[in-house]
Amino acid sequence: MDLNFVLASSSPARAQLLKNAGYSFIVDPAHLDEESFVAPTYELLVQRLSQEKARVVKARHPDAFVLAADTLILCEYDGVEQIFGKPKDPEHAAMMLQTLQGKTHQVLTGLCLIGADTHQEASDYEVTYVTFKSLSLADIDAYIATQEPFGKSGGYAIQGIARQALVEKIEGDESNVVGLPLKLLSNLLAKVGH
Repeated sequence: MDLNFVLASSSPARAQLLKNAGYSFIVDPAHLDEESFVAPTYELLVQRLSQEKARVVKARHPDAFVLAADTLILCEYDGVEQIFGKPKDPEHAAMMLQTLQGKTHQVLTGLCLIGADTHQEASDYEVTYVTFKSLSLADIDAYIATQEPFGKSGGYAIQGIARQALVEKIEGDESNVVGLPLKLLSNLLAKVGH
């Protein structure tokens, strides 16, 4: 699709999804301090973060469509919903994967798109449910040894080895688990007048 498009994200997986979907774009990440943001719900948090990222990058590219996303992985652990970010080291990755194994967790992505000429802003979020297989410690160690968990929220990459090795079932938009729900992007493009 021939748009003057800026992706406000440094995620190679998001860029690959957009490229595979036929979009032309440049990459210019927002670089926000995400830890400073709060919201009453996780759904609002991912939306707010995507909005702030889009606004920061829109200021640098006033004539372009700007797309920003924020993804969280949520899993119940000891009766409390936990956010699973990117693992710091192999032990942290193992802890995450041991918690996720045999359970269903949520992947939430907030998307924000700001129009090129109109500067109209549209945002929403997508939820996908991912169920992991029951995994042995050997399964988890073997996956960590691939190095795929690092730099990935929740310690896994659905677009990689994890799809076959770890995942039993996906309910919802699989592109959301990669970090960019493409159906939602189409809806937002319609809202900003494209």
